[in-house]
Amino acid sequence: MNGRTIGRIGLALCVVLVVSACGQRREVQRFDGQVFRASISQGEERRDFVVQVGPETGSYLGAVEAARFEANRFCIERFGRSDHRWEVGPGTPDTAIPRRADARVFSGQCRP
Repeated sequence: MNGRTIGRIGLALCVVLVVSACGQRREVQRFDGQVFRASISQGEERRDFVVQVGPETGSYLGAVEAARFEANRFCIERFGRSDHRWEVGPGTPDTAIPRRADARVFSGQCRP
């Protein structure tokens, strides 16, 4: 092996390492100045979703925006558009939003 071949192999290894590390970064979103944990799952039908946003002690406005962010992404991934309607969402008073495991629970449906 000559110097060029070793250099190319080294460059290829660097590219592989950089690309593989990209998938491991987790982007942190802030809503109302706070970091929220949000997870979304499909409901009974393909267009239904349930979003859990915590911590429960976080701001109401931040939790609503975190839920909206997840709902938009969910609907775009499944139907190519962000249109959705809420069953429990931004128009629901904070005291009426169900709680589960230190999280507010929002729900709605995508509009395909």
